[in-house]
Amino acid sequence: MLLPALGADLPGGAVLAGCLLATGLAGALRGFTGFGFGLAATPLLSLVLAPGELVPVVLLLQVASSLVGLRQTLAAHEPGSTRWLSLAAMLTTPLGVWILHHIGLAAARLCIAGVSAGATLVLAGGWRHTRPHGPGFILPFGLLAGVLSGLCAMPGPPVLAYYLAVGTPPAAARASMILIFLVTGGLALAGNLWVAGLGAPVLLLAGLCLPAMMAGTLAGESLFRLSGGRHYRQIGLACLVAIAASAALRALL
Repeated sequence: MLLPALGADLPGGAVLAGCLLATGLAGALRGFTGFGFGLAATPLLSLVLAPGELVPVVLLLQVASSLVGLRQTLAAHEPGSTRWLSLAAMLTTPLGVWILHHIGLAAARLCIAGVSAGATLVLAGGWRHTRPHGPGFILPFGLLAGVLSGLCAMPGPPVLAYYLAVGTPPAAARASMILIFLVTGGLALAGNLWVAGLGAPVLLLAGLCLPAMMAGTLAGESLFRLSGGRHYRQIGLACLVAIAASAALRALL
């Protein structure tokens, strides 16, 4: 059995069950709210896996999910912001990968908790930027997204903050974020392969979690349709708060 090589402080069956539950719940959050697979999956998986183990798994799942409906995504994205955010993120993703493999386990888990909490504040705050802006305004968001992608497979908070701030139409923002996450996820995967390799346990676990992610996403979409979209943002924020608290508690134990 390959899975006991991951999550060495837990039995192999517990690791697999925890990973399936985490990716299923993260998929459900994404299906219900339209965002947040990495935001949810990373801190949840940190409860059973070390960051160096979970990040490649989340990256593999993110890249796989981003390839679904790629033609429609390319047709709907906003080229200018996508280009500048992706370029900036490409520059700093290797830095995030380097940090991941050179800091302690507790510190990495605290970073994950902090990013989750920050994402919650951004989504709840509703910050807006209405003035004209160019690459100089866009680039810092992409630079931070790259670091977070390499460090904890969570490039979403700064990218989402940018699109919320400038008021990009939801369809264009969603398509642009999918493409940016595809770029950052692919680059972070390459960085992890270069630094530490992608062993058979990681590949096997990602393959086992893929159906759970897809099932969770379908369940979340069904729940959204049944509820008519009522309170979806509040529910998503409440989930992220709980996730951040869980990751912080796991880091401190």
